[in-house]
Amino acid sequence: MRRIAETIGAGLGVPVAALQADEAVGHFGWLAPFMAMDMRASSAATRSRLNWTPTGPDLLTDLKAMDYRKLRTAS
Repeated sequence: MRRIAETIGAGLGVPVAALQADEAVGHFGWLAPFMAMDMRASSAATRSRLNWTPTGPDLLTDLKAMDYRKLRTAS
């Protein structure tokens, strides 16, 4: 989660800070417990069941390539 936040923060040009658990609850509200979970994921079942092979970039590569200027002008 830290690497994702750092990548998005860099793209938006905003600082990213680590939060203690009680600070996270104040910042993220009901989402805080989910942000703290170690939710490793795999596409193995999807690949097997659907005979699928991913062709795109991994998440961090995709986030680094994103045009964040569009997000800034949308708000």
